[in-house]
Amino acid sequence: MSDAPRKRRKRPPRFAEIAEAAGVSVATVDRVLNERDSVSEKKRVRVIEAARTLGVPRILPETEHALIHFDLLLPPNRTPFFRLLHEAFLRLGEMLGSRIVLHRRIIPESRIGAIVEAIQSPGYKRRGLVLAVPDRPRLREAVEEATGRGEPVATVATDLPGISGLQYCGIDQFEAGATAGYVMGRMLRRKGRVLVIGSRSDYHGHQDRRAGFAAAVSRFAHIELEIGDTDTHDDPERCFRAVSASMRHNEPLCGIYNTGAGSEGVLRALHAASKPGDIIWITHEISPDHRAYLREGWLELAIDQDPERQASAALQHLLFRNEIIHQLPKSASRGELRLFFATNAGTAAVGL
Repeated sequence: MSDAPRKRRKRPPRFAEIAEAAGVSVATVDRVLNERDSVSEKKRVRVIEAARTLGVPRILPETEHALIHFDLLLPPNRTPFFRLLHEAFLRLGEMLGSRIVLHRRIIPESRIGAIVEAIQSPGYKRRGLVLAVPDRPRLREAVEEATGRGEPVATVATDLPGISGLQYCGIDQFEAGATAGYVMGRMLRRKGRVLVIGSRSDYHGHQDRRAGFAAAVSRFAHIELEIGDTDTHDDPERCFRAVSASMRHNEPLCGIYNTGAGSEGVLRALHAASKPGDIIWITHEISPDHRAYLREGWLELAIDQDPERQASAALQHLLFRNEIIHQLPKSASRGELRLFFATNAGTAAVGL
């Protein structure tokens, strides 16, 4: 029997060595190599490359990982703004590259349980969520759970204020309403009532618009504020009835502020009892119908919130949080409202 020393086999690198080489924690190494939980793309690549350099004797995950799933959760709203928002996400989704899948999920606001389930149980490993939902306790809890586990979440059109980690990518809706109130107060020269109607009272964006409008109008003593139907759900017939009922009062109706859509109904009521310019009408979004109403003199101001920019900012936030891009461009900041009068309404259609 030979007395020669037995040749020792080289010990495989331990997780601690891989962690030191990659500049991450041992727990991160464990999650990456065993493909558990969420790890940023940048750290994931560092761990795999460190393990490969150290000669880890196992099949390593690919650095070009599986598909990255983002969810887009929107209501089936057929107003011009939401149609433009949908189209913007479709165009931008095609530019994300083959590894990123943007799942569009369209669920009515009335189906709260279905929205909660979509937020909580996507059916795949989701790396980001964009949504526009009403401010309801169950929805708020579901979103708080998502942000609490580190998932990037962005809201468009309307905010869910107070949720830590949530990124709102829309305009300042209070500022938009205050702008409408300021313009209304400056344009009205006679004493009278101003009617406020709106789309949904459970959307924070509409609440903020009404609050901003009321705050600005309170500076003008000659204006009496009348709150009408704030839950028209953008239905032209409900808008028609709300405006018609207000016009039948003894005190003159001097102005109308609609925080939502349904403008066809407002116009029908105005046609029946006034002529262009008699009543100052202010609303939101620069859609083809609003361009026409501005040029014809029925509508004085359309305050636009730029759906293309909101969609872009939301997706850039998700890409940044996943370290797919490493710097947020200026276009990813909160959107700026745009004001359209008859003088700059133009004649172009807006892709509807």
